[in-house]
Amino acid sequence: MKIKVLYFASLKELTSSPFVDVEILEEDEPVTARILFDKLQSTYHDSPDICKLLETSMLAINNEYVTDLDNTTIDKNAEVAVIPPISGGWGCLARQLNDF
Repeated sequence: MKIKVLYFASLKELTSSPFVDVEILEEDEPVTARILFDKLQSTYHDSPDICKLLETSMLAINNEYVTDLDNTTIDKNAEVAVIPPISGGWGCLARQLNDF
C-alpha cells in the first residue's frame, strides 16, 4: 500500500518537498500510525535534522491529531500529514501554559 504523507512548515523546507509517498509492505497491514512513523524515520536515517524534527512533530490523519500511534490505523485513502512544532515546539507551549 502506498500512503501519501503531507509535510508542512520547516519539515517541508528541510525535505524540499511538500509530500512523500511511503510504501508499506503487505505484511505490515493493518498499517498503524507507529508503522508509518517508523518508516518515515528510516527513510531519513541519514539526515539527523529531519529525524529530530520528526520526533517532535504531530501526526494527523483525516484532519485529526493522532494521540496513540500504536492503536491508530491508517486506511489506504486517508489524508496523512506531519506537522512540526512552530515557534519553539510543544515543550515551549506546555511551559507557557503552566505559567498561567
